[in-house]
Amino acid sequence: MKTLGEIMQEDREIGLQFSFMNKEAIPQFLEDLPPETVEVAEARHQFVTTQPTGVKLTDDDVFHGKKVDLRGLPANLLQTNYVLVGVWRQERIQTKQGPMRGTSFWMIRFRFRHKDHLAEYRAKMGEPAWRELEANRPVLLGELVTICSLAFWQMRAYRNPYYHDHQVLPGVHAISLNFEGREPLYEWNPPKELGDDDLPARYNPDFVFNLI
Repeated sequence: MKTLGEIMQEDREIGLQFSFMNKEAIPQFLEDLPPETVEVAEARHQFVTTQPTGVKLTDDDVFHGKKVDLRGLPANLLQTNYVLVGVWRQERIQTKQGPMRGTSFWMIRFRFRHKDHLAEYRAKMGEPAWRELEANRPVLLGELVTICSLAFWQMRAYRNPYYHDHQVLPGVHAISLNFEGREPLYEWNPPKELGDDDLPARYNPDFVFNLI
């Protein structure tokens, strides 16, 4: 099992970002942001490449190209001091150089915030929106369970600077867990008498990941 180790008090938020190439695999009960335009995609790429960079928490020699089992991650998150405060879905445009540049993919982002900093976020959302989020939180967490349970993922993790009103807050960080290279598990139905050790190699992860 792999973990990120210690979550620090300065880590104000934890973000989970999943990239889907197959639209049909995306959970439907999520809030849609407007589709990203080419201009916005280029601006996002420019921002990412020019702003202060974070610290990479995943060793490429260990994680690169590996199939990661995330099935325990949702329950693991609920054991921390972080609360789900938002989920968004957006069609985006690939800006990285390569054969996929210019193609569409779908980003789903789950945003968790430390309990000590909920009041500020709640005030910014407004009470009606916050009450709606609280009512929908079990369903949204269920969607996270579905995403983590039906596929293995490749992952990268960073401890990034934390931005407030487009300004970096010194000494405050946000953990970003980025998941891509989705490997679906539900396309094969093994006989019930087979155990995990009997699964084809494709259906065995390289390792299991938990946050802590």
